[in-house]
Amino acid sequence: MILSNTVATSVVLNGATVTANTPADEAAPRGFMPASTGQSWVALPGPTVAAVAVATPASAGTATFDWSQGSYFTWTPYGGSCTVAFTNVSVGQVIFIRTTAAGSASVTLPSTITWYTGSGGAAPSFASKASIVMLVCTGVGTYDAATIAIQT
Repeated sequence: MILSNTVATSVVLNGATVTANTPADEAAPRGFMPASTGQSWVALPGPTVAAVAVATPASAGTATFDWSQGSYFTWTPYGGSCTVAFTNVSVGQVIFIRTTAAGSASVTLPSTITWYTGSGGAAPSFASKASIVMLVCTGVGTYDAATIAIQT
């Protein structure tokens, strides 16, 4: 990791006093998230997300969302039957899934998701319109979810 800030510190090595630069970026300021610029680390306000495309099965199968790989997923359910699975989930973790409409897609979600928006607390129809969904892991294998946006 390359740090963007350092502090000069006097250090005694073999009886000689030398000045060494030590990291000043030990923690991001409160309310900020660390993010890499490719050259160093910077603190950005608010949450940052790692965007990941989810592979869609070519035929009836499972689309797996690996929560350790990112926090903003893009996914196109194909025009068939598909089951959604989650791996590497931590309690308290939040992800967003942006879906694109795919004609006649039939999506089966984990039954342990509790929906808090939409018609009667139901998941969005993945076949008719694109949407953005937020999921929060509330316990081992349990999730709260909300539909954030639906394309008009």
